[in-house]
Amino acid sequence: MQQTPSSQLNLIAVLEQYQTVCNRYDVAAAVALYAADGCIEIRGIEYRGWDALHAAHECDRGSQTQVAFSDYVVEGETVRCTFIACDVLDRAVRLDGWHLQAEFTLRNGRIVRFVSRPPDEHERVRHRAAKHAFHAWARAHYPEEVAKGANVDYEAGASLARVVHAWLRRQINSAGDEERRDESPSNDQA
Repeated sequence: MQQTPSSQLNLIAVLEQYQTVCNRYDVAAAVALYAADGCIEIRGIEYRGWDALHAAHECDRGSQTQVAFSDYVVEGETVRCTFIACDVLDRAVRLDGWHLQAEFTLRNGRIVRFVSRPPDEHERVRHRAAKHAFHAWARAHYPEEVAKGANVDYEAGASLARVVHAWLRRQINSAGDEERRDESPSNDQA
């Protein structure tokens, strides 16, 4: 069946609504846009069903993730697009998020499947370089919090946010200590 421009716009409108509710952390509204058998697939792992979808969106809420979808290509009930996900760590290291490709399958105005394609090598290298110092520091100073990141729930996301904020405070305190040393009179001048 041939898609009309109107039906293509309806599919895109669902995804724009999804982006809006995700970015305001309205977990119930985000999950309500999924079909009962809906799922999210990230890095080859499926999160299927209401509880799993709820937990995935809670994780994004905890990690203060913002999303953006653009460059839509509609084929039947499938929408391919550019997907940017930017969490608290991305912002802390001054990255504009993960630039990925996504594919949505919709049925009757509901998301049946959301697949986030793995990042390409350039994107992996870009993030690895920007986040290496943080990850090394976090593993050394907050191993219990880092271990929580293996889960997909609010606590996993919030754990990331707590460690990022501790890392940023450490950087601010280090900069303040450095500044105070520069301003203090040296022993040679006394």
